[in-house]
Amino acid sequence: MMQSVKRFTYNGFTTEYFDLGPADAPAILFLHSIRSTKELFRLIMPAFLPQYRLIAADIRGHGGSSRQGPYTFAQVVEDLAHLLDHETIREIAIVAASFACVPAQLFAATYPQRVRKLVLLDGGFYNLGDLPGFRIDAQVRKYQQTVFSTLDDVHRAFARHHPGSTVPPAIAESEVEPDADGRYRFKLPVEALASYFQEYERFDRVALFSRLACPVLLLLSDEENMPLEEGKTFLRHAAADYLSRTRQARAVKIPGSQHLLMLSHPQETVSHTLRFLSE
Repeated sequence: MMQSVKRFTYNGFTTEYFDLGPADAPAILFLHSIRSTKELFRLIMPAFLPQYRLIAADIRGHGGSSRQGPYTFAQVVEDLAHLLDHETIREIAIVAASFACVPAQLFAATYPQRVRKLVLLDGGFYNLGDLPGFRIDAQVRKYQQTVFSTLDDVHRAFARHHPGSTVPPAIAESEVEPDADGRYRFKLPVEALASYFQEYERFDRVALFSRLACPVLLLLSDEENMPLEEGKTFLRHAAADYLSRTRQARAVKIPGSQHLLMLSHPQETVSHTLRFLSE
């Protein structure tokens, strides 16, 4: 299925993306999590075919897209607008994961006439800096120091990071590349990771949420999997606050699920998303 890889260059910046399904079908734009790639949706995309046309893009700095700044959510929105213009797609639904839920909402707020519906996969409903136990400097330092000797090490690390989830090799391998010594490091530049985290930390959520006009489905992971009690409480309150500020939104929690819902609970993620999109 994942054979239709395309590239589009605008002003020297290239976006790599999947374009699957009938060209005249309603379009869905899939946006992956931080450090990941368009491959993240490999397990769930077949369920949307042939009913929908699927565009899954590598966000700036990720995967096969150009690694050049600025690494900002505003720039991501501009990149996506140019991509959709290039493909002559006037209207879309967006399915976004984790950090990409913020630029997805920013796109919907900037181009309300272009977005039918938003599906937010466990992200974008709080400021990252408010999440208990999360420190950007520590995360960036750990990322910068991470190195794998072999691809087998990459696969084992992903399996540990996503317990109980099915992680196809293509997903893990799309995030890394060999360095000069033959070891494997993440493709996403360190400065991109830091910049996107900072954007996620400080975006004006009150202003952004108030600008949304389209229906929104917030699919939540099970907060009971959080290691800290403060984290569990924070996520419950953050989801409630989001719903109070975004009246056209509703939330559904998938029991037992991990943060990357499309990996831990692909069937439930597909079922909730398809039902919402068909309403």
